[in-house]
Order: sequence, then C-alpha cells, then structure tokens
Amino acid sequence: AAFTRAATTMQTELPNELKDYISAILGMKQPYELSPKDVNEEESKVHQEEDSSSQLLNLLFQADSLWNLGESAKSQEIVTSCLQKLSRLPQDQQQHNKSDDTTIMIHQSFADGLQSLNSGNLTEALSSFRQAASVAHNNNSSLLKAFFTERAVNIAFWMACTGSMLDAAKLLEDNIQDTPFCGGVVSFAYHMSGDSIVAESIARKAIESGMDDPWTIHAVAHALTSQDRHGECAEWLILHRSKAEDCNPFMKGHMEFHLALSYLYVKDEPKLKDLIHGSLWGTMSEEMKADYWNAAGLLNVLWKAEIRGVISNPTIEYSAFITEAMEKIETAFDGEANVGKSSVFSLCIFRFTEGPMREKWKKALKPYCWKTAAQTRF
Repeated sequence: AAFTRAATTMQTELPNELKDYISAILGMKQPYELSPKDVNEEESKVHQEEDSSSQLLNLLFQADSLWNLGESAKSQEIVTSCLQKLSRLPQDQQQHNKSDDTTIMIHQSFADGLQSLNSGNLTEALSSFRQAASVAHNNNSSLLKAFFTERAVNIAFWMACTGSMLDAAKLLEDNIQDTPFCGGVVSFAYHMSGDSIVAESIARKAIESGMDDPWTIHAVAHALTSQDRHGECAEWLILHRSKAEDCNPFMKGHMEFHLALSYLYVKDEPKLKDLIHGSLWGTMSEEMKADYWNAAGLLNVLWKAEIRGVISNPTIEYSAFITEAMEKIETAFDGEANVGKSSVFSLCIFRFTEGPMREKWKKALKPYCWKTAAQTRF
C-alpha cells in the first residue's frame, strides 16, 4: 500500500504514460515502445511553450523506449530531431524564467545521454545522465531523479566502475524510504563497492517502508550471498518469488539464478538439480531462454557446481541444456564472441564452448583475463 501511494503521488506533473513507463523500467517490467503524444495545434499561445516542452519530453522517452528495445538507429533519429529543437530554444525562449531553464537542462542532458548510448560512448552517457539526475534533484522531481540515477548507476556497472556507481547512487539516499525503486539502486551500488552490510541495511529499510520492488528484493539477495548467508538467501528468494512474476525475462530468470547459487553454495544437490530441470532452464519459456543472462546464467551455475563438486560432470549430465544455451548465446551475438556484457559470464561461456567458437571466445577474453580472475567468486 505504501508503495502504491508513493508511486501515484510522486512527480504528478508528468503525464501518466510517462510515469507508467518509468515505473515499468525501474520495476524491471517488459520493455515496450512508447508512442509519440499527439500535439493539439489548436492550443492557445498561452500554453504553446508548455505543450512544446511536454512534447519534447515525450519524444525523448520514446527514443529511450526504442533504445531499450535495441532499436538504436530509430532512437537516434528522434534524438537528433530533439537536439535540433533544443539548439533553437535559447533564442525562442529568452523571456522565460529559471524553471524553463531547468526544464531545458533536463531535456538537454537526457538527449545527450541517449545520443551517447546510441553511439556506444558510455563515459559521455554516464556524465549526461548524472547531470540530468542532479538537475532533477535540485528541481524536486523525484521520479525523474530516480530514473536518471538508476540509468547512471547501470552505465557505471557496465563500465565496471563501482566507485562511479556509488557516487551516482548517493543522490537517492534521502529517498529510500519514501520513493519506490530508490532503495534497490542505492543498495546495489553499496554492495558492488564492497559494503554488503550497509547494502543489506539500506534495502531492508526500503522494504520495511513498503518499497518492496523486485530490484530491492534482489539487492538483499546479493548482500546475503556476499556474507555467506546462503540458506537465508534461499529462504528470502522463495518468500518473495511472486514479486518477479510480472518482470521481464531477465529479472524472472535472474531471481532463479540467485536461488540456484544459494543451493549450490550450501551443496544442496537435489534442490539444485530440481531447479536446473525446472525454472532455471528446463521449463523456461523460449522467450526467457533467448535472454543472454538466462542462458549464460545456466552455464555459470553448472561450472560453479562442477568446481565445488556438487555436479561431477555437467557436460554429460546436462549436455542438451548446455547445447541449447550455447545456441541461444550464439544467436544473440550473431555467431561472434562478445565479452562486453560480463567478462565473468563470458569465462563461463568459454568453459563450455567447442570448435571454432572456442578460439573466438579465447581471443575476445584475453584482454580481460586478469580482471576476470580477480572478479570471479567461485
């Protein structure tokens, strides 16, 4: 109830369709394309500028939705148009007040961040989304601040910059008990920076206040695992399993991945094998199996189980599952080796790769080998 009240009251000036979209992204729901909002040309001149600003934000979120769906080229077409409009605003809006300047700054930073994401420039994207979050923070725009901060933290995670993750996330520390999604973002950043005790405390405070979204539930699981409280982690994940039912394929599979790790670390072979044959892979839908993280997650679990002596020979016992997972990964990367998503997961893929693809993964992994060895916690 607290979550629902907070979600419906924050950032009331945003259109409902944008609030729904942001909540879906932060709530790990299935991504979808936003449609551009129709512009009513009959509106009076009194509201013309306001409508133009609203239209621009709608277009930027449409571009964001396309980027989320992997449609970078289409996203960039919209971003380029928005940047052109923004370049004309200083001349068009000379008579406007400071609140208009703040709006322009948010739009500009958002557009710059999307352009950098579409071109693959993560350093510039991180800077732009942090700027957007800072402006939203100063403007008391809680939902926009949460959205931009979560994006900045994710980008820093993709760059393996844990310090930048935490620096960005700290902007939400005052919101963990009153704004949905913030607790999980802040908690995960502390966990990745090596302080899992603080991470667990933050996430639990948010959950006790009613902010029990899937990512915050997930953040507790990470913290418990890092503290070697694996039995407790398994109980936690089972207790909150229903929270992931409406999530996207990644998040649904990722929660099962964490449950598998818990069983693995306590060497509960029967439960681990049941999970592998069930929701970790065997009974997964084709849509979920096509997700890179779910396919690579299965290989991660199997190799860790082999190393820890829980499953003696996964290449024989789970040969059909391994073959299927490898096919999904090869399809996702068009037959190439891509270590950009995770060097650790890529090492797990390499373990089960055979033939010509093995050389591709070996070559792709070579620059990351020492870093991967340092990150891998088997």
